[in-house]
Amino acid sequence: MKNIQNDCHTLKIKADYNFNKSIIYLSIVGIVFSLLILIQPYKLNLGLYSTILLIIPFLIINNFTEFKNNYLKYSNDLAKMIINFIGVYIFTCVFIFISLIILKLSDIEIVKLYFSNFIYFIPIFSVLIVLLLFTFFLKEGFKNFKKENIYYYVLFNIIFLCLLTVVFYIKISSFWGFLKWMQLMTFISIFHAINFVGICYFNKNNNFTLDEFSEQANNESIIAVFNILINFCLICFYFLLGMYLDNMLEKIKIHSLFILTWLFFFILIIKNFYQIKKIKNYLEWRNVVIA
Repeated sequence: MKNIQNDCHTLKIKADYNFNKSIIYLSIVGIVFSLLILIQPYKLNLGLYSTILLIIPFLIINNFTEFKNNYLKYSNDLAKMIINFIGVYIFTCVFIFISLIILKLSDIEIVKLYFSNFIYFIPIFSVLIVLLLFTFFLKEGFKNFKKENIYYYVLFNIIFLCLLTVVFYIKISSFWGFLKWMQLMTFISIFHAINFVGICYFNKNNNFTLDEFSEQANNESIIAVFNILINFCLICFYFLLGMYLDNMLEKIKIHSLFILTWLFFFILIIKNFYQIKKIKNYLEWRNVVIA
C-alpha cells in the first residue's frame, strides 16, 4: 500500500509536469496566432492563419490522457472510461468549433448563406451541458469527501457560463442596443475578479505539498504574484476588448490589445517554466535521497 501511495504521488507530479508543458505550448500558439493576425504576412486569408489553432484540441486530449494514465492509474475502469469519453467529446467539440471559425474567417460564400450564428454555438453549448451533467454525477463524491462547498462553487461557475453563452448568442444574433459590449465585459471582469478570489480561498485550504524540499511558503508567494499578474492582464483585456467592440478604442490603440495578449502569454510561460523547474529539482532531490 505504501508503494502504491508513493507511485501515485510520483505519477501526479509527472502529470503536473506535462500539464505545465501543455500550457506553455498553448501560450506559444496564442502568441504566434496573434502575431499572424497583426502582421498578416503575404496578406493571406485570416482563415489560413487560424489553422494553427487546430493544435489546441490535440493539447486538450493529451491532457485528458495524462490525467487518465497518471491520476487515475489505480482507479476503477469506470472512472477511466468516463474521463476518456469526456476527453474525446471535448476534443471533438473544440475541433469542430475551431474548424467552423476557420470556415467563417475564410469568407466562403456557402458558409455565409447556410451557416447561422447558432451553428457556431452548438459545440460550446454541448461542452457546457456535458460538464454540467458530469458535475451532477460527482455530487456524491464531493459529499463523501466533505467538499460540498467546492461542488457548489464548480456548479455555479458552469451554470453562469451557460447563461453567459446564451447572452453572447443573443447579443451577436439580435444586436441588442441596450446592452453594450463594454457593459458585458465589465460584468465579466467583475465576475472574473470574484472568481479569482474564490480560487485563492480554496487553494489556501489545500495543504498538499511536495515534502519539505518544496519550500512551500516561498513557492506560494511567487506563484501568487504570477497568478495576480495573469488575472490582472485578463481583466484589462476584457475592458479593452469591450471598448474596441463598441468603437471606443482608436485604431492606433488596437496594438494595446496585442501587447496585453503577449504580456499575458509571456507571464503564463514564465510561471509554468518556474513550476517545471521546481518539479525537476524535486525529482532530482528525491532520487539523490533514495539513492
